[in-house]
Amino acid sequence: MTDAETASDIRALVHEKLNILAHRRGLGPEVISSIERFLLKHAHGMFLWVVMVFEELEKRDERLSNEVIAAKLSKIPLSLVDTYKAMLRDAPAARKRDMWMIIRWILFGSRGLTVMELKLGLCLEVATSDWYDFTGDLELLCGSLIRFDGPREEISFVHQTVRSFLQSFTATSSPEDLAGVHMDPATANEQLATTCLDYLLRVEEIIGLDTLVTTVMAHSDYLAIMYNFLREKPFLRYATESWVFHVRETHAPSRTLVAKLHNLLISEDRRQGIMILHYFINKHGSWSVPQPTTPLHTAAYFNLHWLLEAYPSEYVIFVNSQADMGDTPLVWASEMGNAVVVKWLLKMGADPNKCEYDGWSALHWAARNGHVDVAKLLLSNGAHIDQQDGTGHVPLDWALDRGHWDVVDVLQHRAGYDQFAITNQFAQRRDRTAEVGGARALRTTWKLWDDRP
Repeated sequence: MTDAETASDIRALVHEKLNILAHRRGLGPEVISSIERFLLKHAHGMFLWVVMVFEELEKRDERLSNEVIAAKLSKIPLSLVDTYKAMLRDAPAARKRDMWMIIRWILFGSRGLTVMELKLGLCLEVATSDWYDFTGDLELLCGSLIRFDGPREEISFVHQTVRSFLQSFTATSSPEDLAGVHMDPATANEQLATTCLDYLLRVEEIIGLDTLVTTVMAHSDYLAIMYNFLREKPFLRYATESWVFHVRETHAPSRTLVAKLHNLLISEDRRQGIMILHYFINKHGSWSVPQPTTPLHTAAYFNLHWLLEAYPSEYVIFVNSQADMGDTPLVWASEMGNAVVVKWLLKMGADPNKCEYDGWSALHWAARNGHVDVAKLLLSNGAHIDQQDGTGHVPLDWALDRGHWDVVDVLQHRAGYDQFAITNQFAQRRDRTAEVGGARALRTTWKLWDDRP
């Protein structure tokens, strides 16, 4: 958009808003003209600033007169940054801590929260049973900074410049400047992770979720049960989606937070309930939920390597344990591409060639999902490059089928000097690749039927 087009659009916005204001407040032509001149002179392409000026003029905080209008216009900041600073400054002094706690959830949330999710998250954080008229307080403290998006009306900042401003402002402010609320990313995410984990540790219904859905025969019934389950516990969706996100965003979770993770995972019923919820929310209502037989399986799936570092003696006993499909923690970590956990598991003695019931190895998963760093780790620790799955396919087949050429290159390079014997079948595939002009050409003649999740 050119400067001329922007100026034209600003002028149209000003005219539209002025007509509404004039009709609503009975303003005369001279007053309208003076407001128009002020706006067009200072807008400089800032649509949001224009909207905020009109929000100020619409307020009924005092009798409206020529003098009041002139006073309001004279006090209006002439840049977005100054406007945002004024909004923060104008919040009631006794409510600034509430304001910054609200902003922290919006700024560092894994996604936009609904009003109910935000309210419940804050109630959990401050250990209060309720927050009456929370919507009114949200409007009072942050109304000009936020908007509601999508069918769930999730809260987001009204413009990307608000997020950028707050990130910059909080980075240069001390907690004392922010009413005692810590807004550095590590501490903020530590607090949000703590709130999510505390909630998951206290919701007793999670324990019985597996029993609740075990006997369900129809997927439609399963969906109905799960939707109702989440509807009755509005914060559970966010906590399930976001606990791992916030833990990871700390980059170095505290010992207290790691202990909470450990307490969550040592409960078999809770970790199974969390996995059921995770699959339902993040995998489009899926009920094909793997059984996290041990805490180490769950830690491997979610890349919680801090647990392996903090509790090595408690987790090493599960290092080669197999779940109901024969899958080990190493298989789970390889499937998810969690290279740090893979490294820890191998260090703890994980067998890279322990396969699932249908012959799938950790290397199959790394190849199929394109996790080249994991593939390198597995190969350097003795993973069999020629392991066949139940349909006779080796890891290279899956890397080729999915077009993961970096993994293809690693596997082919490794095949040239691997200490293990290369099967005739693998050698034939390798030779065939060369004959037709490389792996990329081979893929056009080869499509695997994939029924893996």
